[in-house]
Amino acid sequence: MIFLSLLTFDKNTVAFVSSYSGNTEEVLTALNLISKKTKKIIVFCAGGELLQIAKKNHWPCYKIDTADNPCNQPRMGIAYQFIATLAMFKKAGPDSS
Repeated sequence: MIFLSLLTFDKNTVAFVSSYSGNTEEVLTALNLISKKTKKIIVFCAGGELLQIAKKNHWPCYKIDTADNPCNQPRMGIAYQFIATLAMFKKAGPDSS
């Protein structure tokens, strides 16, 4: 699915890239393709290669603290990503004053 979506990516596309471990092969492959189309990339991960790539490219990154996930289930990353995305939109949104 992500690979079909890449057909419509351009330099103005904002891409959200998420991998709990930061080492998911499919995500890293998709990121390689995405980064050739846009530099507007936001990363969500707990570490791994994805975190290193985000730091190297100075992309915004929400690092999931695995200490807050006592069950150590990657699906918990979905909740972290959703809340972090809402916070980013709120911060980037119009001034409410």
